[in-house]
Amino acid sequence: MDHIELADFAQAVIVAPASADLVARIALGMGDDLVTTTLLAVAPNVPRLLCPAMNTNMLANPAVARNLRTLAEDGWQILDSESGHLACGVEGRGRLPEVEVIVAAVSNLISK
Repeated sequence: MDHIELADFAQAVIVAPASADLVARIALGMGDDLVTTTLLAVAPNVPRLLCPAMNTNMLANPAVARNLRTLAEDGWQILDSESGHLACGVEGRGRLPEVEVIVAAVSNLISK
């Protein structure tokens, strides 16, 4: 069972980028693919970092905000999205943070 082997190996979990769809599936505890089944099987004490990246309006949607709050309550560290030019062609919040920012957040997370 690949997802169990991957989950047992995990010393930290980083989901980057995290789309609105993936955020919702994780928040609801869905396990319908390798990513989500692996995340469900990771031990509760393993540090978790989620990096949302999506269109500005999607990020501001109350359902997405609710799912992010749920994940934070479940122990996920949520890294704020940055502002800038998005893949959809608009300017605004929702951009994936730069790699250096993600690496710093991971370092902080695993040093706790």
